[in-house]
Amino acid sequence: QILPGEYPITFTATSDNGATTETTATLTIELVSSVGEESESKIVIAPNPVDDKISISSFDEISQVNILQMNGTEVYKSDGINAGDISLDISHLPTGVYLITILHTDSQRVVRRIVKN
Repeated sequence: QILPGEYPITFTATSDNGATTETTATLTIELVSSVGEESESKIVIAPNPVDDKISISSFDEISQVNILQMNGTEVYKSDGINAGDISLDISHLPTGVYLITILHTDSQRVVRRIVKN
């Protein structure tokens, strides 16, 4: 497990004739617990875990919802919603953990993790 902090990294390159060059850099690891924290509290996603239908309620109008596999592959996209409360049928998705990205009409983006049973 890598913990947040700064870590020195040394890169060494060796040429064909045996000459070496070293460069040192600092890798900074930050813990990100959420995206769009201000909007995050204004959104309710239920149930989670979900079997077939998931409801999203927001104080702000939602314009788009994307669902991504953990490897970044998009498996669901809904454009032009323009509503505060929506229901999505995700019964076709395989069991697993997904990221749901909610885009508000004011361009704020919220990302949450959902579990599909």
